[in-house]
Amino acid sequence: MKSKKTPLFMLPLLCVQLLAASPSGTQVASNTTALEYGWSFACCIKTDAKDKAKCQEKIAVAYLSDGLPAEAHDLAQQIEGWRRGVLHADLAAYYAEHGNDVEALKSLARAKLDLRTESEWRKERIEQHIELAQAYMGMLPDAEATGGKPNEWLQIYAELSSANPESWSNSLAPLLSMNLEVPAEEWEFNIWSTQQYLSLSQHTALDQDARRLVLKKAYESAGLVPGWKSFDFKLQVIRALAPAGEKTNAGEWLDAVAAQLMGLRLPDFVKVPLLIQAAEAATACGRSDAFQDVAGMAEELIETLQAIEQPAALAQLAKAYANAGMKPKSIEGYDRALEIASALENPRPRAMAYVDICLAFDGTEGIALGSFSDRLDTGLKGFNP
Repeated sequence: MKSKKTPLFMLPLLCVQLLAASPSGTQVASNTTALEYGWSFACCIKTDAKDKAKCQEKIAVAYLSDGLPAEAHDLAQQIEGWRRGVLHADLAAYYAEHGNDVEALKSLARAKLDLRTESEWRKERIEQHIELAQAYMGMLPDAEATGGKPNEWLQIYAELSSANPESWSNSLAPLLSMNLEVPAEEWEFNIWSTQQYLSLSQHTALDQDARRLVLKKAYESAGLVPGWKSFDFKLQVIRALAPAGEKTNAGEWLDAVAAQLMGLRLPDFVKVPLLIQAAEAATACGRSDAFQDVAGMAEELIETLQAIEQPAALAQLAKAYANAGMKPKSIEGYDRALEIASALENPRPRAMAYVDICLAFDGTEGIALGSFSDRLDTGLKGFNP
């Protein structure tokens, strides 16, 4: 299992080929990967098509994050609804970023076909991803479509696709100097701009200096986002900044964010994921002291969550412990997550809990899935006794 970097075009999207799956999707072969188990559990959701598609998309997105676009494509064909179109568009962007123009065009064509079958907001979501994919391919909307006003964000992606540093560095300058102060009622702009900076920071064409500048601008933008979402964005920036040669800066930001977060009164189901993010950021910054503080608080608060919320949180924390080199704590966390998931009576949340556990396994270092495979197999049999 390995750590992953989410491709820039997917903020919060992505596949290993399935082995000998039955038509129901609930039987898996030996030597199964975490994502193959996750897909099988996602296919066990029978009573809610939206939740099923959402879980299936998570698995496909994870495959693409792992650099396996062919497998992500195969799974996308089995997902119903608008999420398939979004995946096809994101596959087009992925292929374009990695220089595979032929596959990029094929995926873009599939996304446009999916677009024809959707309506209203579903169509808009696919269209947004298609626009970005086209920018990755160096294709921009014509002046008439944009009212004569070029989209600066699409422009930078289009120029990054040309691999001409002089060209994209000129387009980057106005984005780095953008005034982010907006009236309070326009707070959504800061969420959008922070997402844009975070996404841009991951583009493989950016050099290290440019990436640091973009991340610092993302942190500035995140500071203007109201409520707890600001912590979410700041921690994403810190985790990305530390490996970019800015551990000292990232560590100082982490201290400030962690102190605020630990003293903040938030619902536990909101605070726990943020504390786990802070633990992951602490590992990225090499700060074992900060890790112990936030991970310890997260562990205590998890016990206050509803049973259906606990498996995902425990698995995410177990992943954080493993990636911090604390293997016994990680194994203990996964044991507990699987125990609680298996005891959930309602099949839908039980399957969703297993999906989240499998997704955490996929990003875990140093823990062998094999030691838990018997329990995952037993979990699958529970859906087809």
